[in-house]
Amino acid sequence: MSEQIVKTAAKQEAIRRRLEEVAKSMEDGEGNNGSKALKKAIEKMKEIERDIVNKNITSETLKRQEEIMQKMLQAEKAEREQDKDKKRKAKAAKQFERDQSEIWKTYLEEKKKQTEILYQKPIDFTPYYQKEVEKYFQKTK
Repeated sequence: MSEQIVKTAAKQEAIRRRLEEVAKSMEDGEGNNGSKALKKAIEKMKEIERDIVNKNITSETLKRQEEIMQKMLQAEKAEREQDKDKKRKAKAAKQFERDQSEIWKTYLEEKKKQTEILYQKPIDFTPYYQKEVEKYFQKTK
């Protein structure tokens, strides 16, 4: 039984050291959420190691083990999101030349005629709406 406890403690320590390496590499990058979760998991692992060495395995030890798993999953999720953000790049919009076909030219001429008609035959609006119409025409020019 004691041989099995020693092996379990050694495995726990190896996992903890690997997590410390991962946490350190995440600190060097930009992964703050993941490294914080891993640090908490590492602290809990140290407590579990002490419990294993002292042969004091209780329900609280098992609860800590579950919390470690949750922290590791949070760190993994944070690392995946960080990798995802690095892959996404913004691209500038391409400038397209307007089609100067006959259809476009006739459309612009018709639009100009319609606005001229509205200016020539003013509709009786209240001053507020008259200003709104003028703003609209300024935006469409």
